[in-house]
Amino acid sequence: MKNLLRISFLVLIALFMLPEDADAQRRRKKKKKKRKKKTEQVDKSSIDWRQKLWYGAGGTLNFGGNNAASEFAIGITPMVGYKINNWFSAGPRFEATVNTGRYDLGFVEITKLNTFDYGVGAFTRAKSPFGIYGHLEYFVRNEEFPLNQDGDRLVGNQFPKIDANDNIETGRAFDPAAYIGIGYNSAGFSKWGYEIQLNYDLLAPEDIVQLPIDLRVGLTYKF
Repeated sequence: MKNLLRISFLVLIALFMLPEDADAQRRRKKKKKKRKKKTEQVDKSSIDWRQKLWYGAGGTLNFGGNNAASEFAIGITPMVGYKINNWFSAGPRFEATVNTGRYDLGFVEITKLNTFDYGVGAFTRAKSPFGIYGHLEYFVRNEEFPLNQDGDRLVGNQFPKIDANDNIETGRAFDPAAYIGIGYNSAGFSKWGYEIQLNYDLLAPEDIVQLPIDLRVGLTYKF
């Protein structure tokens, strides 16, 4: 009789625990589904964000010289754009350029000049279905330039300031620019494309010989 009562008591306990255990399992399943759904939403949003990015890069490669001088410059200008919609995008643009030169100024030793320019800016672009696009950009360049005998920027036929190692001494200054331009991009035919762009610098000083024109040629991906 005692054994029967014990068995009945255990059965009753088990019957009371079964609904609670089933309910707990349902709650755990719901939590897992919510976590999975939230993770899928985060993954989807991150994928969508990455799909809206496009990339571009241009370069500089110049070489010139004569009997009294030789100059060489190499640089790269990467950029990243974010597609706000199908025709409008914005993003940062960077620049890094190395310049080197050797000059015969009439001394026993050859005089050398080595400079490094870098800069960063922000741009917006509006493109048309025909590959033509408009470009607005504000850019700040940190330029390294040769100095004259008075320690100012070397201009024209002034004589440079030379240190003990026959190197032309240099200084630095920030040079802002505001470009407005128009260009053509061939990316409508594939993910990769080439582009050519002509800009006008609205902030170019009027007391210099250099024209305020900036011609760029580069490649883009997913533009």
